[in-house]
Amino acid sequence: MSIEGIIKKIEAVTEERIAEIVKEVNSNIAEIQSTVIDYETKVGKKADLLAKTESERVYRQTINRAEAEMRKETLAEKQELVREVFEKSYRKILALPPEELRKSYVGMLVNFGENEGEIIVGKDDTAVFDSNFDNMVRESMPESKFTKKSATDFDHGFMLISGKIQFDARAQSVFAQIEEELIDDVSKILFAPQSEG
Repeated sequence: MSIEGIIKKIEAVTEERIAEIVKEVNSNIAEIQSTVIDYETKVGKKADLLAKTESERVYRQTINRAEAEMRKETLAEKQELVREVFEKSYRKILALPPEELRKSYVGMLVNFGENEGEIIVGKDDTAVFDSNFDNMVRESMPESKFTKKSATDFDHGFMLISGKIQFDARAQSVFAQIEEELIDDVSKILFAPQSEG
């Protein structure tokens, strides 16, 4: 075989081999591209799912925070309304005619169960704790021996000091106790669920 024949044969084999290599490389490239596309699709779906899950979590968290803040604000408003109701009630009680307040205070004094001591009278209640009060006490408790003096540190109601015992009938103290006992009932009345119909 001549040199030209050998070179042609080598070129033919080389071209054949190059064609096989190109075909193999193209096949590998197609396979790699398919794998990359599959991987990108899976990663994309997973990323979308993660994004959606995170978005839903953030949304729920935001809603929960907003609801908690709304409940807190609603509770504060309700507490303020209840305070206003009790404040108005307190002012109405203090505005009662002296004879009605007098009866209430004599009733408290009788309930304390003491027959003697010092009655310290609220500095703004002299019209209530007058001679009519003294007469009512004598009628209710004929054996009683009370002295009276005016307070300097509270405005309404009275305190009884009998020996070492102090009985507190100051208007604010009595009303604070009433408020504590009734606050749940008042709240239920004010904020009862509205029936539809």
